[in-house]
Amino acid sequence: MLRIEELRKATAEMTAPELLRCLLVREFPKGCAVTSALRARSVVVLHMIAEIDLATPVIFCHASYIFPESVEYRARIVRLLGLSDVRDLAKVETDVLPGDQDHTEEILSDVSGGGTIHSTVNLNKSLAGFECWISAAYH
Repeated sequence: MLRIEELRKATAEMTAPELLRCLLVREFPKGCAVTSALRARSVVVLHMIAEIDLATPVIFCHASYIFPESVEYRARIVRLLGLSDVRDLAKVETDVLPGDQDHTEEILSDVSGGGTIHSTVNLNKSLAGFECWISAAYH
């Protein structure tokens, strides 16, 4: 049985906090990264993660332009939760690493005046070296 199948079976009845604790502490200690947006559902996941391990690497995903208010909001979230390893996306994220998959997040951004911009954020370099990726970038 593949490891992912074993993990799915072992964690099928766990609550979200139990699953996160299992991944962060037991299965992949110091080997997990979390991608997050600034939406409310993402912040809920970050809160659960902060209760388990404040040093879990968090990579915030956003469109190429981020409003100053969003930068301020992100800083406030990080401060309130006490997150200690917050990262920005690697600058050049187009290459897929040998033997790996193409890792991406889909981002929806509101624009002033109404409307939404859809973009894809590549994560190949940002996730390099991690054994587990937890996506909390809900859209």
